[in-house]
Amino acid sequence: MTMSVSLPSAKIYQFPVGGRRALVGYRAENQPAANQAPAIDTTGWYHEAAIEEAKNGSEH
Repeated sequence: MTMSVSLPSAKIYQFPVGGRRALVGYRAENQPAANQAPAIDTTGWYHEAAIEEAKNGSEH
């Protein structure tokens, strides 16, 4: 006895022509600038704190 299970195929949706701008309610001023670099904290506060701890002689 052979049993066959038929599952529906995946549905393929087309992306809107024009990308996100084609979506209803899209507002460019609410979107991040494409040429803006991400904010990166380069202060190394944890390194500075370790140096200060070493100067004061306090260890964990």
